[in-house]
Amino acid sequence: MKRLNGLIVITGAILISVLIFKIEGNYYIAEDEVIDFINNSEITSKSIDSQINSKDIKEVINIDNKKLVFFKQKDEIWLCEFTKGMNNKYKYNRITGTSSLFLESFIRTYKNDYFIICGYNYGNEIEYRKVTIENKEYKINLPKNRDPFIVAQPIDRSKGYAVIPSLELYDINNNNITSDIKNKYKYYYANL
Repeated sequence: MKRLNGLIVITGAILISVLIFKIEGNYYIAEDEVIDFINNSEITSKSIDSQINSKDIKEVINIDNKKLVFFKQKDEIWLCEFTKGMNNKYKYNRITGTSSLFLESFIRTYKNDYFIICGYNYGNEIEYRKVTIENKEYKINLPKNRDPFIVAQPIDRSKGYAVIPSLELYDINNNNITSDIKNKYKYYYANL
């Protein structure tokens, strides 16, 4: 009888593991495809709706021991961060996405810290983004005629970053145009 109970428990555990793997496997398929792209320089084809293919990947940048993959799916922009291991393969760290005009993040490499901005400069109206991090101000120029874009701004090493600084956008004449951009692109700033 104990053998039968043990066999039932083992069979149940295997079934649950298979179900969990199947659910997680489908949920993380986009991540798997990006990892395949990073490690093999090509994306394997998978037949699901959220497939990432080479046309979705907008830019790949290398910063020290990190690789950032900036891609677009539907109306959202995504940033996937990887760290290069000793075997020259990349390990997935995290993925972040938004439907706003900008996606902003901090990364730490073995050499430096960076403030990352990726997104759109619709109409090329925005000259730069002002960021104050731990009482130090940074002026980050945003590219023109390159939508979508990604910029990695080196910043001073820190103990850690709690929040993304408030949004401050400026035009070529150093005028603060944050409220103008928010009003013009209300669709993207509905959650602000």
